[in-house]
Amino acid sequence: MFELDLYEVELSEVRDKINEIDAVIIKFIVAISKKIQYRLEDNTFIFLVGENNGRTLYDYEKLSQNKDYESFEIIIFNKILEIVGENKIDDSLEKGLRSALSKRLKISREVAEIKMKYKKEILDIERRDAMIKNRGEQGEQYSLQEKLAKIFRYIHDKSCELQGICFWLKDHSYDINKLREKLKEN
Repeated sequence: MFELDLYEVELSEVRDKINEIDAVIIKFIVAISKKIQYRLEDNTFIFLVGENNGRTLYDYEKLSQNKDYESFEIIIFNKILEIVGENKIDDSLEKGLRSALSKRLKISREVAEIKMKYKKEILDIERRDAMIKNRGEQGEQYSLQEKLAKIFRYIHDKSCELQGICFWLKDHSYDINKLREKLKEN
């Protein structure tokens, strides 16, 4: 099996784990939102979901510009916990949410490890292509530039998907009822 096929298989397995834990996180956040009337003005509220669920309420541009995805997720999760703490949510919900977010970060580290693992594979492909070219051997050759562009486009797209949904409300004023309405629509 071609190395990048292995990459897709491994990433797919991790994506399944992410979808499962995101579903748990959603339940906690929905339960919390029912307990508080939190007015969102200059604050950021993050709502995470698994991929392929039809929801699109996130600022793709800001998310895609952030290269350090793990640190980005830590910021997201800390903000959720800050909102929970400010509103004195009951301990069982807070503990459950903390546990789910901790698992999510662990899975995100798995994603980062997979990407690092296949960075080496990509470099190996580049070296092999260079050797074939230098020897003047005939046969099927991949366009390295096109191949790498496709790989990194795939990594970028999947990285964005794995973050789930987030939206930043720095310049808007939303309250929790509007958030609920949006969620019902989706």
